[in-house]
Amino acid sequence: MEWQEARNRSLEHWRTLQASLGELDEVDLLREINVVHDLCLKATEQAHGDLHHCNYCIGFQRFGGCQGISLKMSEAVVEKDAQRLRSLVAEFIDQLESLEIPR
Repeated sequence: MEWQEARNRSLEHWRTLQASLGELDEVDLLREINVVHDLCLKATEQAHGDLHHCNYCIGFQRFGGCQGISLKMSEAVVEKDAQRLRSLVAEFIDQLESLEIPR
């Protein structure tokens, strides 16, 4: 899989999640927020066994990765702050859309 495909698949996941907000229960939301994305899979492939695979992720290199925003999303779910969760998901989608793909 190339970076473009990994980004597009990750975007598809997040857009589907965004459309499902309000329908999923807390456990399902937490699972979907913290699922390994195709960007993670591509970074792991690029790492060739290096346990610090996030360092190989173009999202990590561009905007610090997904761990910080995933934590904020999880906190919003637990706090039942639907508006904040929607905002964070939209922010993450914007970041993925603006992610430049290496040649």
